[in-house]
Amino acid sequence: MKLIVAVDNEWGIGNKGDLLARVRGDLLHFRDVTAGKTVVLGSNTLATFPGGKVLKNRVNIVLHPSESYSPEGALVAHSIPELLDMLKSYDTNDVFAIGGASVYRQLLPYCDTAYVTKFRKSYEKDVWFENLDESPEWELCEESGVMHSDPEKDTDPALDYVFCVYRRVAPAVTVREANPEDVPAIYRLLTVIADVHRAIRPDLMLDKKSKYTPEEVRAHIGDGTNFIFVAEREGEVCGHIMCVILRDAPKTLYIDDLCVDPAARRKGVARKLMRRAEAFGKENGCSYLLLSVWSGNGEAERFYADYGMTERSRNLEKRI
Repeated sequence: MKLIVAVDNEWGIGNKGDLLARVRGDLLHFRDVTAGKTVVLGSNTLATFPGGKVLKNRVNIVLHPSESYSPEGALVAHSIPELLDMLKSYDTNDVFAIGGASVYRQLLPYCDTAYVTKFRKSYEKDVWFENLDESPEWELCEESGVMHSDPEKDTDPALDYVFCVYRRVAPAVTVREANPEDVPAIYRLLTVIADVHRAIRPDLMLDKKSKYTPEEVRAHIGDGTNFIFVAEREGEVCGHIMCVILRDAPKTLYIDDLCVDPAARRKGVARKLMRRAEAFGKENGCSYLLLSVWSGNGEAERFYADYGMTERSRNLEKRI
């Protein structure tokens, strides 16, 4: 499967349900790349097309959960498993995910090629695409010369942009909500965190095997207050992030724990988990991410600083 998307300098893809810019050159490129192919899209993306009608000269498959949803001229898949089963009847080399953000996020792990138009500008946006330049799973293999918008026909009269092609070079890491079957893997990762903390503060950790017991982890899953996401690579859980929504103003998402299996580190797993938590926070009206790092955990401090976290307060301690 392939995908096609237009992004700005921060890999934003849309704002308030619309495109960041309508550029004829990009729209023609989209037409040329997808003509005669199968396109997979969400219902919100379909609604942005002229008249809310499907694209001509393509097989249109719309992802939508409702059994009663039946847009004219389109096939409907009600879930990702149903979509993947449906696509067995098509050449996946001719299948393109075309948006929106939720469709991209769900289908990116199944894609091996990404056609990306890069607008060399920053726009106001509220949805983003994964930054493939920062992902070890993807490699930029083609880039066009610089194009320029048409000041008479395009919504942005002074825009430079380029057409890029990325290829997948490593297995996909997917992030999903945890379920009870993930408890043993999460608990194993919690013991990894405990080993790190014990090395830094043996006086506090003593003989604790982990911060939570398996029973407490199980109780956190789906309790409506604590939220756990796991990263999965080639069918194995390789990382997790535990979050809590703090409802005091300003509403904040607190990162309780983040851990990646040592064998999966430096492969972008932690960054994917943080981005999923950040997206989850935005979806739930949170304005900030908050977390604590023990002094002496230099690797974690460097990662969070690189992610854009800044120090808000400092805890001081004196032994008595």
